[in-house]
Amino acid sequence: MQRKRKRQEYMEDHFKSTSPEMTPEEEEEVLTAERYTYTSKGLAFAYLLPLGSGLGSRQTADKYVILITDSKPSSSASTKEQAMRLKADNVHVIAIGVGAVVDIANIQQTHASSPELGFVVRDFFGLMSVRDWIVSFICNGKT
Repeated sequence: MQRKRKRQEYMEDHFKSTSPEMTPEEEEEVLTAERYTYTSKGLAFAYLLPLGSGLGSRQTADKYVILITDSKPSSSASTKEQAMRLKADNVHVIAIGVGAVVDIANIQQTHASSPELGFVVRDFFGLMSVRDWIVSFICNGKT
């Protein structure tokens, strides 16, 4: 019950409806600003999701979160903490960094729940290169 309430609070705080209309100045600011990804917040939200049998999943089935990121977390320590929190709850975090300058060590050590679950691809088309491995790992428990 506590996770459900926290999930609702998260949704209200982070997904408030705003006008999709932007001035040209606001759009330019969004496009040129140096930004970081709030990866830890995404992983914290995943922790609040009901990944148990309440949604019809088997209690004994492995649970997975697939995280796709640019590898620039606003807080590496918080991102690692949230990934380990999910791992402690028996949820595997598969992390995929997308971009030409993504640091594989950062993805493996900070984002994924274990190093072998961290990948880097150059662009979104590169996701196809790890798709078969991920499907095999999730469906068969092996690579």
